[in-house]
Amino acid sequence: MATTIRKLPFAETEAGIAARAFLEALLANTAHTTESGYHVNEELHPNNSIGFVEKHMEYLSTHSSVNPDYYLSNLRLMTGSRKR
Repeated sequence: MATTIRKLPFAETEAGIAARAFLEALLANTAHTTESGYHVNEELHPNNSIGFVEKHMEYLSTHSSVNPDYYLSNLRLMTGSRKR
């Protein structure tokens, strides 16, 4: 009998849960610039606006070859404030 292995969506995996927690912590930190983004699908995102966490979770979900740890580390650096 053949068995089918169901692949979990990224958001339900251990890495996905950790990524969401990291993104929400980044959003709560006022030292980081975490703005909403533009999204073309107005049915899913009214006013063509997608939240910071949703935008990056969607990216990680659709790009399975990206290492989430590296992506989030780079995102933390890119959104951080630079004091001179």
